[in-house]
Amino acid sequence: MSVEVPKITPDDIRLVLQELAAKGEKIPEPQSVKVEAGEDHEGDSAYFLTVTFGEQHKLGSIRWMRISPLVHRLSRKVFLSAGGQHPVISRVRRLAEKV
Repeated sequence: MSVEVPKITPDDIRLVLQELAAKGEKIPEPQSVKVEAGEDHEGDSAYFLTVTFGEQHKLGSIRWMRISPLVHRLSRKVFLSAGGQHPVISRVRRLAEKV
């Protein structure tokens, strides 16, 4: 897949977190957010969004309902930045996890 991979900047992340905080949603700031191009399980082009939280956060304590607004908004940003051409597959990790 030879396409330009959309970027998620620290400013993008801060803006989303600020918008969510204004709505009363407290979401921990991720350690990193990475977007890669690849193929899904059927061989079709896709983007992979990996949101990684720091070691101090245990994934068991970061409930999906708590972080899903952040992941959803970042996924949507990637999708729209890429012109809506390819699906975005989201993954959540913890820094200490082995991939």
